[in-house]
Amino acid sequence: TKLVAITEMLRDQSRSLDIWSLIVIQLMLIGVLAISVLREQRLALDWHFAIATIVLGLTFLVMPYQLFGSGSADIRMTPLMAMTAILAVASPRGAIDQLCALLATALLAVRLVVGAEGYAGYDRDFTSHLRALDHIAPGSKVVELVAWPCEQSWREPRTQHLASLAVVRRDAFVNTHWNIAGAELLVPKGALGTPYNADPSQFVFDFKHCPPDLRPRLAQKIAQVPQQIFDYVWVFGFNPASLPAYPGLHPLYADGASVLYAVEGRKPQR
Repeated sequence: TKLVAITEMLRDQSRSLDIWSLIVIQLMLIGVLAISVLREQRLALDWHFAIATIVLGLTFLVMPYQLFGSGSADIRMTPLMAMTAILAVASPRGAIDQLCALLATALLAVRLVVGAEGYAGYDRDFTSHLRALDHIAPGSKVVELVAWPCEQSWREPRTQHLASLAVVRRDAFVNTHWNIAGAELLVPKGALGTPYNADPSQFVFDFKHCPPDLRPRLAQKIAQVPQQIFDYVWVFGFNPASLPAYPGLHPLYADGASVLYAVEGRKPQR
């Protein structure tokens, strides 16, 4: 997991761009260090940042995945290690220094353009998904269920917690909150005594068998939802046209990758 985290440090919109960005950065650093040794007969490093990088690296190796209730605690250190490593390398003055600046600026510009296009796509998708909020009554309780296949695409849809906006926009309770000791100061109480009172109850997955079709697993999850507690079931990552009718649920809104169901017979109460 730690090795994968290093290779996916810049994971965002494009696998090829993100991996090649890391390769370019590494080649630049290696080239600068090699030139400094050949030209100045010494390793041109800022040892304050170099020592900081070493300390962060050792901490990264021994730190567990979860710390104080927070997952990916070690993975979150990888960008900081990379930044201190870059700052530790003293670039030789002259043409090499200017070439490195031009390459870094070009890489930044490309990543900004690709990132802006990708986030514009997120904006379009989220705007479409969130129209379902118009159908959610204030003060209601919502279950989010989102597809989580074994084979994840490099560019994630980022809908794992999108339903949480019902909290701030519709004053609702959603099962996407964390309820881990040490991770937060508030305790969600909307579905106490059920698995749907905390993250990650929203994920629809089967890591044991890794089936290509998660719709049977979705049907199992929907059947387990305590309909006497929740008013809505909000599903992401499935084509609504491919889903069957579920007992006790009535579809209110759907787009290409999400669908909001109302629980029949429920009247939302604050």
